[in-house]
Amino acid sequence: MTRNDPVQDTMEFNPPGVGSVDFEDMLFEDIDIGELFWKNDSANNNDNHACRKIEENVAFDTKTRQYFNISLRTSIYQKI
Repeated sequence: MTRNDPVQDTMEFNPPGVGSVDFEDMLFEDIDIGELFWKNDSANNNDNHACRKIEENVAFDTKTRQYFNISLRTSIYQKI
C-alpha cells in the first residue's frame, strides 16, 4: 500500500517549466528605451544582472547601478 505524504510529494514533484527562465536572443538596437535585458541567457549566473536600455548606446546595470556604453549590434537577451 502506498503512503500519502504531502511533504514528500511536494519535495519530489517538479513539473517542467516551473522555475525555468526562457530567454530570447536579439540585438540591442531592436529593444525600446526603458526595456530590461540580460547580457547572457543563463538564469543561474550571478554575473548576469538585469540591465535597462537608457539611450541608443547607453545601458544601466540594475544591480551595480552603473551606466555603460554598448554597441547597437550587441547580442542581448530578454525574458519571454
